[in-house]
Amino acid sequence: MGQRKKVSNLRLWIGIGILIPLLLVFVTLKSNRVKTYRITSNSMFPTLRVGDCLFVSGSKHYRPQRNDIVAFQNPTSKGEYLVKRVVAIPNDQVGICNRHLQVNGTILQEGEINGQLIAYKDFSTEIKKDHIFVLGDNRNNSYDSLDFGQLEYSSILGKVTYIYWPLKRVGAAR
Repeated sequence: MGQRKKVSNLRLWIGIGILIPLLLVFVTLKSNRVKTYRITSNSMFPTLRVGDCLFVSGSKHYRPQRNDIVAFQNPTSKGEYLVKRVVAIPNDQVGICNRHLQVNGTILQEGEINGQLIAYKDFSTEIKKDHIFVLGDNRNNSYDSLDFGQLEYSSILGKVTYIYWPLKRVGAAR
């Protein structure tokens, strides 16, 4: 009889251990501060892959920082959402010279992506107030600020914080 009670108690605690985190996730998602998105392109490869499901934490007070991964409304296509990395923030000077990305005069060490040199064209600009400059990690295969220009804060849905699916990729998005 004692053995059955131990097994029953163990099942109860396992059930509670599963239910409480699920309840927390549900409450968080219903608060409208966390949304979920699914990656549909390779523009952020190798950081994010097609099929990755993400938690995006949003707030009207969020101000992106360099290197954050953000989800935002595509500025050229209503109802479509994109995910990219923040390369420059307001008042930063961003440019490309001789195929090298520079932010505030510092060359970002990027090297090759998938064995290919990054195909940049030279340009230079200062990031306006309440705007950011975003690029996909898969630089040669990304629709980003090199195509649509600076992104307004009002288009940003939030910061990508966590990959929750597939299970083998679960973890913080960096």
